Amino acid sequence: MTEQDGDSNTLNPVRGIAIWRVLVVGVLATFLIPAASYWACGVLEGLAPVTALEYLIEQYGVRRQNPALSAIPALLPLVLLAAVLAVIRRMTAKPTSLVLAIGGLAPQLALQIWTNVGFWSIYLPTRSYPGYPHGLEFVIVPLFYTPVAMALGLFIAHIALRRQ
Repeated sequence: MTEQDGDSNTLNPVRGIAIWRVLVVGVLATFLIPAASYWACGVLEGLAPVTALEYLIEQYGVRRQNPALSAIPALLPLVLLAAVLAVIRRMTAKPTSLVLAIGGLAPQLALQIWTNVGFWSIYLPTRSYPGYPHGLEFVIVPLFYTPVAMALGLFIAHIALRRQ
């Protein structure tokens, strides 16, 4: 057993599935964050928890501001992260690190929480559309801000791994 095999921050081929588990958690979180933030913003705006849950269920039935549909653009950065991790795995002699996967995923989820809380706190409790340009943040943040934040998170994870 080499020193690298025992390192908990790197993945050998036997443990390579762990990176994909992180990405699966990212996909699940991408769809859970809009619902959780909708419910939390409703409760923080003065709605009863059950009423906030009823509004959330009703919101899944509408075409505009649907929490599930608002999560779809947030999947694009996850695809980008998976591609970057696959390229890193193929281009380097060292196995891809789990720390890199988490370093790229954490900023994506943080920005998605920020986007959802920012929108749903304006939308609730009246459930009236705040008008243009609200709602565009569900597209702008994943396409423009999240890739930059993921690159920064990957860089910080890379620096952290080099210091070990």
